Amino acid sequence: MKKEILLSNIESVYRNLLNSNLPMVKLRDSTILITGASGFVGSMITNFFLNLNEKHSYNIDLILLVRDKQKLQEKLVYALSKYTTVIEQDIEELDISILSNVNIDYIFHLAAPTTSSYFIEYPIETANSIIEGTKNILNIAKKNTIKKFFNFSSIEVYGQFPNEGELLKENMLGNIDIYNLRSSYPLAKRIAEYYCFSYSQIFQIPAISIRLAQTIGIGVDENDTRVFCQFARSIIQSKDIVLNTDGSQALCYINILDVLESIFYILFSDIYTGCINLVHNQSEKENIKTIKELASYCVENLSDNKINLVFDIDYNKNKKYIKTSRNLDNKKLRDLGYIPKISIEESMMQLVKYMKNEK
Repeated sequence: MKKEILLSNIESVYRNLLNSNLPMVKLRDSTILITGASGFVGSMITNFFLNLNEKHSYNIDLILLVRDKQKLQEKLVYALSKYTTVIEQDIEELDISILSNVNIDYIFHLAAPTTSSYFIEYPIETANSIIEGTKNILNIAKKNTIKKFFNFSSIEVYGQFPNEGELLKENMLGNIDIYNLRSSYPLAKRIAEYYCFSYSQIFQIPAISIRLAQTIGIGVDENDTRVFCQFARSIIQSKDIVLNTDGSQALCYINILDVLESIFYILFSDIYTGCINLVHNQSEKENIKTIKELASYCVENLSDNKINLVFDIDYNKNKKYIKTSRNLDNKKLRDLGYIPKISIEESMMQLVKYMKNEK
């Protein structure tokens, strides 16, 4: 059932893109490298291209770089085909010679640690994986004629600002505490962006950093520990929603289906360097703007008040949470013609429905 949900939504994204008059046909017979293809966002992008091959005969050669092939296969909506090559290897130790001359057209670089507790427990490994992995993929791009290189970055590169809630444009960066172990992730992501920019200027590689807000929606792992998934599991299992903070942190999110659509507006744009925010900008009419408000909405509207909202604030647990509230500006994306449209309410309903279903 989950695969049917994925397929129907992926096909809807494709139809939307066709109706937008983007030149999707240019993707036919291309070669695409995706790193981190077994992750949440990476697997959804992979499934999108697999669907183009299986249902629409795009004949795209996919090269998928993962650490665990079995995990990848569990996430895919179609079986691996003659158009798919899987490389099972750690990205920071990748032998780039195997991909140096295969005529890659597009690169989607998503491989990176994603768990806050890992950033703290293994800060050196976190930084090395992101920085060395990005350098390896850029060096592969340097040996190919790349049309677009997408480096998937993070909202966390913005750091902390004294005026929380300020609308952050792409050229605004705040402070990151270098004496906090959890900073291994945002600092490494900043450095990765710098490498992408430098390679674009020195070697003319069209490398763009995609600054993703918290991404929500179908396709998530069952054991995903992010707050959206914790709330969904609480609803499904009829268990109280427990917040380890006061819930005042502002929501800064984007639905995975909006991510899938928006990246093709960037791919076919004349942007070839720099960075761009991918985020749903909330309007004044939207009522849910904080974690606490989202938790209350889930209790009242998605569980029919069968569960409660409980606060269990614990300093040790709080170490893994980001303390600041960030509000990213998506004007650069809107100027390309795309406005993320899926609200947090609809996103949570999608997520609960998806997680309820069996495989």
